[in-house]
Amino acid sequence: MEDRSGHLWFAATDYLVEFDGAAWYRHRLPGLLQTFTLYERAVWLADDGGILLKTRDRNEATSC
Repeated sequence: MEDRSGHLWFAATDYLVEFDGAAWYRHRLPGLLQTFTLYERAVWLADDGGILLKTRDRNEATSC
């Protein structure tokens, strides 16, 4: 997902990853949160410019 300033954002399990056009940054998710990395739309841009992220509690993850 691309924000208003041109930065790209990606969900990456325990991190929110940002690319500013020149460098990559990893932002660790708090606590036991994990992203849904298999979902194509796990990151959204809010109307106010904030980043929304679809997450789940790592302890509640189920295996198949």
